[in-house]
Formats: sequence, C-alpha cells, structure tokens
Amino acid sequence: MTRTEYLADLEKYLKKLPRKDYQEAMDYFTEYFDEVGPEGEAAAIAELGSPKEAAHEIMLNLLDKKVEEDNQDSSSSKNTKNIVQIAILSILAAPLAIPLFIVAALLTFVSSSSSLSLL
Repeated sequence: MTRTEYLADLEKYLKKLPRKDYQEAMDYFTEYFDEVGPEGEAAAIAELGSPKEAAHEIMLNLLDKKVEEDNQDSSSSKNTKNIVQIAILSILAAPLAIPLFIVAALLTFVSSSSSLSLL
C-alpha cells in the first residue's frame, strides 16, 4: 500500500467526522507521511496499522475528548449550582439562626455570671 492509497482509504473512514476534526486528522497523517519521506512510507504504514484501525483510534480519541469536555462542563455547572443553593439556605436560615445564637450567648453569660456570684 502506498501513501496515496492509505490516505484515500483513511479519508473514506473519516468522512463522517465533523469538518474540523476530519481536516485535523487528515493534516496530521499527511504531515506524518511528509516527515518520514518516500523511503519510510512502508515502515510508517506498518506502524500506523490499517486505515480502518487508524480511523477507529481517531474516533475513540475524539469520543474520549468529547466525554471529558462534557464532564468538565457539567461539574462546573454543578459547583455553581451548589454554591447558589448554600447561599440561599444561609439567607433563609439567618432569621432563625441569629436569635438562637443570641439566646445561647446570653445563657452562657448568665450561667457564668451566676457561678461567679457563688464564689
């Protein structure tokens, strides 16, 4: 198999990718073959595997990348949502928590004052 045949077969397998991803993959393989030169084509093809295997690897990498991006987007939105929920709960709890804190402080003060007067 030659470089031209390899790239033509690879192109068939990658046609369904989004245009940007397709172009990046084809550019990568074209540059790879340019770097090894005509004398290294056979070794490069053996190293890369069949065009079908290479296309499969590319699609798996793109899928992993997409899943990772989706996870990052959802986790950052979850963090923001959690912060907003905590802030709302704090605001709603303040009318109850502040008087309870004042009563607890007064009881502590009164009990320490009465124990001092006993001395």
